[in-house]
Amino acid sequence: MQTTLQNYDCSIKGHIGKVVKDGYDLIDGQMFPKVELYGCTKCDATSVEPWSDWGVVTPNSDHIDSEFCPCFGCKAKTLQLSPGDAASNKNMSQKKWDKELNLYRDARNQGIQPAGTSTKQVQKAIDDSNKVGKAYDANTNSFKG
Repeated sequence: MQTTLQNYDCSIKGHIGKVVKDGYDLIDGQMFPKVELYGCTKCDATSVEPWSDWGVVTPNSDHIDSEFCPCFGCKAKTLQLSPGDAASNKNMSQKKWDKELNLYRDARNQGIQPAGTSTKQVQKAIDDSNKVGKAYDANTNSFKG
């Protein structure tokens, strides 16, 4: 059973939407998510179409109208979005990733076992193998053959 907030009248203030049931459409062999049924968080009303104010955040009429107000509407007004780590240079480009893995694969094809997949580790293993004339194995820290 769904509870209602005191002093909240959906017929006056409008429904506050939520997804009640979701599903998928299969189109050309691919699954696409879809909403099958919407509902109101304050009453038992449901709809197959979203209400006209779906996604609109309205402040709580009972809020204290300050930066410390606990209601979601007031908190949402102060929300700041930041790209964070997504914009940093910590992530390796696909081109660099592929280059490192190709270098590692080439070393493994020559019988060399580097200590890791980074370019620095692979190149060190290749250089050591070339100096000694035998394939280096980082697992045993020795040369094969």
